[in-house]
Amino acid sequence: MVKGICKEDNFKSLEYSPKQMKETCEYLLKNHRRVIEDGLINYYKEKDRKHLTYLDVVQQICSNRIKVCHGATDHIGDHEDGKIVYNPDTEEFDVIPGKKVKIARPGRHISDEL
Repeated sequence: MVKGICKEDNFKSLEYSPKQMKETCEYLLKNHRRVIEDGLINYYKEKDRKHLTYLDVVQQICSNRIKVCHGATDHIGDHEDGKIVYNPDTEEFDVIPGKKVKIARPGRHISDEL
C-alpha cells in the first residue's frame, strides 16, 4: 500500500533535508508499517472525511499510536522542554512553553514614537 512513499523526490519541497526525510520515512515504515497502513486505511474508508485534516491523521498515527512525534500523548505531563502540538478540537496548534519553546513577550507600546 505505501510502496514508493519514501522517495527522496517526495520531500524536496520541505524545509528539511530530503535525504534525512527519506531515511526517517524508511525507518518508520520498517518499524511501524502496519500501524501506518491501518491508520491510512481507516482515514480513507471514513465516509465523511470533511471534518478530518491531514493533521488529524498525523496526530492519530504519529503521536497517539506510534508515539514518535513531538506532542505524543504519553508525554503530555512532561513540559520541561516545551512543545507545539496540534489540537484537533480547535484545529489549531497549542504552544506549551518550556526551555526549547518560547512565547514572545509583547513589547511596550511605542505609538508615541510613530
